[in-house]
Formats: sequence, structure tokens, C-alpha cells
Amino acid sequence: MNLNKGIALAIIVVALSLAGIQVQIKSMNALTNKVDTMKVQISQQESQIQRLQTQLETLKNEPSDEDDRPWFWDVYDYQVEPSALIASLKGQEVLVPYKGVLGGTIYFVIDEAQIIDPVYVYVPIEDGHMLGGVMLKYKILSDHEVEWLFVDGWWPAEN
Repeated sequence: MNLNKGIALAIIVVALSLAGIQVQIKSMNALTNKVDTMKVQISQQESQIQRLQTQLETLKNEPSDEDDRPWFWDVYDYQVEPSALIASLKGQEVLVPYKGVLGGTIYFVIDEAQIIDPVYVYVPIEDGHMLGGVMLKYKILSDHEVEWLFVDGWWPAEN
């Protein structure tokens, strides 16, 4: 009877071992599936990174806004750069006929100025409290001199 008990115990141990091995195999299969899924995701992300790097290189090689000239710039043979034209607005706020509100002083938002055509420039203005805009007429007199004239504008405090 001891032999039967020993065989039965051995069978139980083998059965439990096989069951444990099956659980480990299922766990390994699940982990393998997760690893395979992650490999696919990594591959997709690497492709996206490559596309983004290509786009970045393309953007680096494109001319910047400072290099872009309005279509008419060379036609009229302007000797001053568009950025210098806009920069010449600094200190020209006396052109604006509006008064700031609540003690504010009107100034040009130079970074958002737009050269419209060979004659006009639109420039946003603000005083720290309100935002408006003006149309200015320009005439390039020389490489370092621009004549400015107020044409029209909008200022909320004037309405």
C-alpha cells in the first residue's frame, strides 16, 4: 500500500508540475504577444519620427518669413528690406490720431504688421487695454528713410 501511496503522490506531483508548466506557458505566450504588439507600435512610432524628421528638414530648408518678399518688391526695385520697412515704424506712433485709455499709451504691434501692397501697410495698435489697427501709406525715400502717412484706422474708444 505504501507503494500505491508513493505512486499516487508522484502522479499528483507530476500533474501539479504539468499544470504549473501550462500556466507558465500561457503567461509566456501572453508576454510574447505583448512584446510583438509593442514591436509593431515601436515600428509605427519610428516611421512617424522619420516622417517628422523629414518634414522638419523641409521646413529648415524653406525660406523664413524674413526672406520672403512681397511679389512687388523686386518689380519696384526697393532697396530696403521688407523687415527694415516695418522696423522704421518704431517711434512713429505720433502718426496715430487716437488716445490711449486708462492712462495707456498707444504703440504699434510691429511683429504683426502686414505689407499690403506697394503703397499700404496695416499695423495693429494697442495701449495695454484695447486693440485697434491703422492703415498707413508709405513711400521709400532712400535706403534709410521712409515717409509714413496715416490713412485710416479703427480704435474702439473712438466709436
